Amino acid sequence: MDDVHYNYVAQPTDNGLRLAPKGLGMYDYFTIDWNYRYFDTDNVSINDEKNTLEAFVDKKVTNPRLRYYAERNAKWDPRLAAGALGNDMIASANLANKNYTIVENNLSKWIKNDEDTRIKDQLYLQISQNRYALFKQVLSNVGGMYLNNMKISAGVPQYQVVSKDLQRRSLLWCLQEAMSFKKYANRNFERKGYLSVSYYDQSLEFMGYDLMAARMRVAITSYLNPNSYTQKEYFDDIYNTLFKSVAEMRAPSQGERVLQRAFMSQAQSVVSKATGNGGSGGGSGSSMALKGDDLGATPGFGDPSQNLAPTVDITLADNSELYFYNCLLKLRTALEKCLKANLPLEARTHYEMMLFKSIRQWR
Repeated sequence: MDDVHYNYVAQPTDNGLRLAPKGLGMYDYFTIDWNYRYFDTDNVSINDEKNTLEAFVDKKVTNPRLRYYAERNAKWDPRLAAGALGNDMIASANLANKNYTIVENNLSKWIKNDEDTRIKDQLYLQISQNRYALFKQVLSNVGGMYLNNMKISAGVPQYQVVSKDLQRRSLLWCLQEAMSFKKYANRNFERKGYLSVSYYDQSLEFMGYDLMAARMRVAITSYLNPNSYTQKEYFDDIYNTLFKSVAEMRAPSQGERVLQRAFMSQAQSVVSKATGNGGSGGGSGSSMALKGDDLGATPGFGDPSQNLAPTVDITLADNSELYFYNCLLKLRTALEKCLKANLPLEARTHYEMMLFKSIRQWR
């Protein structure tokens, strides 16, 4: 149901675990019972049939394992992330990455009769894509909310914002994962194969965009629940983590460098649009992306075609331009101080370019 084809978190030292589903599960039996239940049409009216089936669901609706989660709500609900396994995405991702490393390191040993390496190359590419998918699964907690399509009488809220602690832990994990993503790359294997560009290097740019885009979900969820993870807290964590190398006056790693550029690009675009200095993208994050069908109106019970997320005016919730502006001000001062240090030429050039962009922003 969730595109989980095997138990990818099981470790080599585990005992008594299954790697693949044994058969039908609880939800399978539940849906079969509902869909194929027999009614004598000569003695049972359509209305009675409907009431019976609805009562059947009402008795089971508080069991999360038996709920129907519409795919269209996946933008907000982290429980709908395809391929997600377990109730702790961070722990699952760490365990899965350990297994992927074992497979990567043994591709040449385990895969025979593959002289042109096309089979091994494809597996290597798939593993790197799976790692990126794990990153996105964890990131779905940031600005996420659990959506439940059920009656008020069930006692379960229609939506519930992911806790502040989980959102923050997920963002910090994703930041560290992105900055060190190339650690997973097996350079020796890449040199032996026919991979022209490492997918691990390519993924960094996409990760940067994903991390910046999460600010819009945080704007919505913190508006709905002011006690949850706020945009200010999100920007503080983003800035303090991405520009730690500047504060420490040291050369950035490749991951830090790519993500710092992604932040600068997004910040310039958003601030420029807000101040009328040009810029074609970003804005407050694009209100068009978060209105109409994307957010959806509150549906009536039993209409799976509707989005369960409450409608929010993004212009009231989002303050991205203010936080980006503040970050650029802090960064300018930090860069001026950092450039006084004895830095390698590549690092110095990188920081000088960022400083030039931040200064140009105010002209």
